[in-house]
Amino acid sequence: MLMKFGDIKSAENIFYSIKNKDNFTFGAMMKGYVENDQYEKVLDLYEEMNIKPDDIIYIIVLNACAGLSNYRAMNIEKQILQKICNKWQNNKIILTSGIDMLMTFGNVNDAEYLFRSIQKKDIIAYGAMMNGYNMNNQPLKCFELFEELKQNLVPDEIIFNILIGTCAQIGLLSRCKFIFNQIPLHMQHQQRIQNALINMWGKSGSIDKAYDVFQSVASPNIITHTSMINAFGLNGMGFEAVNLYKQISIDQCNDITHICVLNACSHSGLLNQARIIFNNIHIKTEKIITTMIDCLSRLFLFDEAERLIDDFEKSNQPNIVMYMALLSGARNHGNIQLSEKIYNRIKSLFPDEKECLISGAILLSNVYSSRGEFELGRDIRYRHINKLKHKVKVGLSWTEVNGELV
Repeated sequence: MLMKFGDIKSAENIFYSIKNKDNFTFGAMMKGYVENDQYEKVLDLYEEMNIKPDDIIYIIVLNACAGLSNYRAMNIEKQILQKICNKWQNNKIILTSGIDMLMTFGNVNDAEYLFRSIQKKDIIAYGAMMNGYNMNNQPLKCFELFEELKQNLVPDEIIFNILIGTCAQIGLLSRCKFIFNQIPLHMQHQQRIQNALINMWGKSGSIDKAYDVFQSVASPNIITHTSMINAFGLNGMGFEAVNLYKQISIDQCNDITHICVLNACSHSGLLNQARIIFNNIHIKTEKIITTMIDCLSRLFLFDEAERLIDDFEKSNQPNIVMYMALLSGARNHGNIQLSEKIYNRIKSLFPDEKECLISGAILLSNVYSSRGEFELGRDIRYRHINKLKHKVKVGLSWTEVNGELV
């Protein structure tokens, strides 16, 4: 009860006053921590346990590990999964939690092994596996698993919602139509499915279909409006995105709504509208400020963007995404001096962010190459990448050849 109201301190006082704690007591406390996003405390409590954990404890701890996704969580997850494989092979709930955990850490092979060890797979296990493939950018495997699922089970709303997300990820209109035609008519009118469809059609470039779905929603919620605003923005329809945004009460809007409309303004060059929207937002979160910096940088208003960063850093730690947005804008502008300045600042502030440093080095080299300094650009690229000793992530895109996804 106390945890539901966020009164963690009082709940902890009661918990630690109990002398003989059982699994139910530990589980109630851990569940409360999870509900309040206190994942580290779940792991602390798990390691403090002086009794043998039951199935419920393992499920809660695995969920906490998935929410935390750090080195400590990974180690605890491995310990639990070793026990799972040996003793809980018939407990689908624990195994499904294990699959979700492994996928969160990008450990797809082990998740597949765990999935195959489940003798009687239910719709939840298939859903966890398919969602994991989406998380790890493996849409082809998600589609293949869907075909396997249909041989023994009837797909539900959650499965189709995951598949719609897969289609949105690859953005191929033919694949979107193929999956859409398999969704039962009664499901097509469920709001959760409709919201996902707006996103899918928007990302596949079929804005008319997205808008048709939007208009068919009986009682649009903030997710519905945000999905449509984002779809307009992705298709270069900034004015339409702003007009729809204006129809919503600002008190109803959340961070994602503000970010989507600012992105729409950014991609359509609507500077005045972006400034008005940004200034009217009561609570400007880190992500909202970052989006505005990206908007200003795309329009080459670097002084204004840097002032936003300076104001933010008066009371917050520096944010690397803000600097990367600024560097990307300087690259597009072909501004060598500013690009050098920003990249050196990134190196100074974020020496351990190797992936971003490599991306920054590539952006910097592109500036020189765009000015005809090809040798210098190539030298910067390879010198920085070799110095960082970190693999460059290979880009990935999908297309369809003779009906096959490749």
